[in-house]
Amino acid sequence: MSLLSLDNKFLVFGHRGAAGLEPENTLRSFQRAVDLGVDAIELDVHLKDKRLLVIHDDTVNRCTDGRGSLVGMELAQIRQLDAGLGEKIPFLEEVLASLPDNVAINIEIKSTKGVTGTARAVAELIQKHPARDILVSSFQHEELINFRNHDQTTKVAPLFSKTKPNMQAIALKLGAWSVNLSRELTTEKLVHQLHGSGYKVYVWTVNNPKEAERFQRWGVDGIMTDFPDRFT
Repeated sequence: MSLLSLDNKFLVFGHRGAAGLEPENTLRSFQRAVDLGVDAIELDVHLKDKRLLVIHDDTVNRCTDGRGSLVGMELAQIRQLDAGLGEKIPFLEEVLASLPDNVAINIEIKSTKGVTGTARAVAELIQKHPARDILVSSFQHEELINFRNHDQTTKVAPLFSKTKPNMQAIALKLGAWSVNLSRELTTEKLVHQLHGSGYKVYVWTVNNPKEAERFQRWGVDGIMTDFPDRFT
């Protein structure tokens, strides 16, 4: 049985690996989260020269020793940067190859202005890993529609940080598995409404154990945290 289909388990996702303990979105960070016993890893991808880079921002300024935009830099140049403690910005295929099959992965598709084909690239890479339990999410719901055009079976999740009246309609259109919410947006009423429509609810970024306990009482299906050591 796949991890993300377990109905009665409160899942712990390592947010960008173990972002509060290691350089985020690096192989070191993902391995630390796995070593701490997470159920799943959350990460972010951008498309660059037909390769999927695991990085949150569309610039390298915040997370590396370099400066510049992903669009404006050469791929080889990006890969030479230090993302912290000697780590490099990994390719998604490197992450998939490095993690055990029993750890699920939430891939968040990032959309950079002027860059097309990210959703298709994610779909094509997922096809090479049929045993891997994967959830694909995005704030750019059009990207999830694009993904659905290439992959009708992998679990998807629209992301919301603000209330939208058509939240459930978006999820329905996507055939969503879950609706992923910011902790600020999450209420007990909203969790119950989404559950009533058949969706899982995962919440980010939860670093306070008491807050996590409250979300669990409300029926939230899992949390994403920078500090997996506090929850595993």
